Amino acid sequence: MEIDIISDEKNEIIFNILNGDHHTIGNLLQYYLENDPNVISFGFKQEHPLKDISLFSLKTKNNAKQVLKNAIEKIIKDIDSLKIK
Repeated sequence: MEIDIISDEKNEIIFNILNGDHHTIGNLLQYYLENDPNVISFGFKQEHPLKDISLFSLKTKNNAKQVLKNAIEKIIKDIDSLKIK
């Protein structure tokens, strides 16, 4: 999966996730970002049901790109810690 950045301002980033399940990734990101005190808002929408395009928007109190990167790193860390008993 790759992130296609459409707009990158200091406190706001708009992006699309390429080659992925947008709703699953969007909900996962939302779960992690809603607990970050730097996040002002996060949302995503699917442009059209038949198109593989969803736009994600993140507004933060400081560097939005770094806040997104931190959330992704936390997700990866948590997934890596999953174990089957």
